[in-house]
Amino acid sequence: MRKTQRIYHIPLMVRFFILLVIILLTTTGARASGPGSGSIKEQGDFNAQYQQALSANPEGVSFNIRFEENKTRFKQGEIIKINLEFSSRRPDAYFISNRSYDRSGRLGIDVYHIDPQEGAVDPLYDYFHGPLGGFGGGGLHSYSVLKEKPFVMTQELNEWWRFDRPGKYRLYVTSGRAGRKTGKDLYAQNGPPIIVASNIIEFEVLPQDPAWAEKTLRQALPVLDSKDKTVDLRLACRTLRFLGSPVAAKEMIRRLRGLNDQCDYEFSFGLIGSPHRALIVEEMEKHLASPDYPVSSRFFFTLSLLSFIQQNPMPEPPDVNADPELIKAWRGLMQKMQDYYEDLRIAYVRQLASSVSGKDEEARAMSLITLLESINGLSRAKKAPDINATIEGISAALPSVFLDLPPEIQYSLLSYRWKQIASPQMLPVLRRIYENPPQTASRIQDSVLKNIYDLSPDEGRQLILDEIRSRRPRAGISALGLLPEKTLPELDSVLAENLEQSDEKEIHSRLLQRYASEAAFPRIKAFYDDKAGRLACAIQSPLLAYFLRVAPDQGAEMVREALASRKDTGCYRSLVDNVARLYMCPELERIAIEALSDTDIGVVAEAANMLGRYGSKAAEAPLWRRFEQWHEEWKGREAELRNQLPGITSGARPLASQAYFEKAMLVALSQAQGWLTDLEKLKKIESLCLTENGRKETEAVIKSWNNTIHTTCAIWKRTN
Repeated sequence: MRKTQRIYHIPLMVRFFILLVIILLTTTGARASGPGSGSIKEQGDFNAQYQQALSANPEGVSFNIRFEENKTRFKQGEIIKINLEFSSRRPDAYFISNRSYDRSGRLGIDVYHIDPQEGAVDPLYDYFHGPLGGFGGGGLHSYSVLKEKPFVMTQELNEWWRFDRPGKYRLYVTSGRAGRKTGKDLYAQNGPPIIVASNIIEFEVLPQDPAWAEKTLRQALPVLDSKDKTVDLRLACRTLRFLGSPVAAKEMIRRLRGLNDQCDYEFSFGLIGSPHRALIVEEMEKHLASPDYPVSSRFFFTLSLLSFIQQNPMPEPPDVNADPELIKAWRGLMQKMQDYYEDLRIAYVRQLASSVSGKDEEARAMSLITLLESINGLSRAKKAPDINATIEGISAALPSVFLDLPPEIQYSLLSYRWKQIASPQMLPVLRRIYENPPQTASRIQDSVLKNIYDLSPDEGRQLILDEIRSRRPRAGISALGLLPEKTLPELDSVLAENLEQSDEKEIHSRLLQRYASEAAFPRIKAFYDDKAGRLACAIQSPLLAYFLRVAPDQGAEMVREALASRKDTGCYRSLVDNVARLYMCPELERIAIEALSDTDIGVVAEAANMLGRYGSKAAEAPLWRRFEQWHEEWKGREAELRNQLPGITSGARPLASQAYFEKAMLVALSQAQGWLTDLEKLKKIESLCLTENGRKETEAVIKSWNNTIHTTCAIWKRTN
């Protein structure tokens, strides 16, 4: 096999510039860590820092940590499980978050403090501080009342620290999971976030044990190779990720094939956090040209990042109070590094493109998609003639291997990248998928039908009509609603019969709302009348939209009736907004304006949302009056609303509904589609807000408005 050419791309002058900045940064107190590790800041005296953190603990909250099964000795590469235990002697005074992940890839709510730091490495420092820029966080979580019985969470220390040097270490954790309760509301905090420090625990990392590492690897591999779809692969994936051996690294590379999102994620982070980066880059570059290896997007990203940071160790950023010239130099360096990072990725695109034709069908299919996605994300690549030729080659080759792709990737391409891959050669592929859709990508039918209609309108139209007639359509309204006709009177009888007799009333109510003519009104009204206010929201809203379209006066009375029906479902809260999304008319606007006087604050908030999105100029004055009325009702009671998170619920969080109303009003009045909101009006909105969140959001809108005006004026001056 031809030896893969290594990619070195940064000129000598740039390397000198990087070295100069590193030297300057060293004077600010930063230091570089060991090879392949990223940087670690000096913590100063561990004991003094701990005592300072401990002194800030709130009264009544206890935070203890201990290793699972009370182990204190661990082998290098062993998963280190640690229990975080929170409790409180003060009943009903604090709450605790169970957050266990973050979409950025690392949860920052807990900070793990290690002593000594020599030999301890942040394995993902380069990922979070490299040339990629910012990361979006967040994730699902809930809250619990903190009680005397400990609330326990188990974490794995390996996520934050890799121990390259055996020896004894100490650890404590500071956590921002706890918050003070306000009344019955678990979501409201009183004052700044609570940072709680744990106890200190000691442990020992033993010297490397090759026999144990090999045995651990052998135990994990059969699990990863299992054909049983019910097997939980997470532990086996993470075993390879943290093992840290060269053999484990090669196994992760071999398996990073774009076929398992969970393991691919773990393997990517495992390779980035490995101490054997040079070996990994060399091995991954070989796989680019391997005939039977599918180069996935995550593989391509991991290789690009590792190769880049191998050649460009990331220095510590300057302190925020550093010399302005130093900060300016740092920003310039970061921009240059981002440019060179993109150049490196372009070089890998060329390398993969030159070898993709020699791959077998399955490997070629995945590699072609990776090329397509990689090129799409490279602004500098699009200017290169050879890259444009590569895109044309991908489009020509893709139909022959498309069915070899995993169903999830097929769905993604057909739904989000169709314009890039559309060609007459894709039509036979689309027909095959439509007749035999994959079970693991149920939503793919909508995209397939849309794309058939795009490539062959007559064929697509006939398929859509067949599906509309079917008692059990194979596609949803996004595809079946594509026909240009406002109504299909010839299908009135079929649409009504399907609604009456089918178990899938949601899709048939949408089809009826979309295509039924006025002639179907008596039959549909007869179906609806004895079910008014009792149907599911997704069925009721389309039917009401249909009634408004074909019989506005009667439809308006039916909407009012549904809005007043509040026993069987909760549809009334969002009814006017849900109907407006399907069909907007003056009658519905009048109903929404009436709803601003409703006794249910949730109904008022949703009516405001609707009027802001779809209302005319006539809705502005009623919105202002209602906002001013609310302000007068709650003025002087701001403390009750402090730090409330907006939400509509019944009973448990009534104050959250008030915060939601405020948010709905400020959004409706500041972002209305039916009238213009100037700076004076924005300042008035700010004066009417009573919660801190409301004021901050309005401040952000005002700042954005000012920036837009200044930018517009600057452009006008340059062009006139």
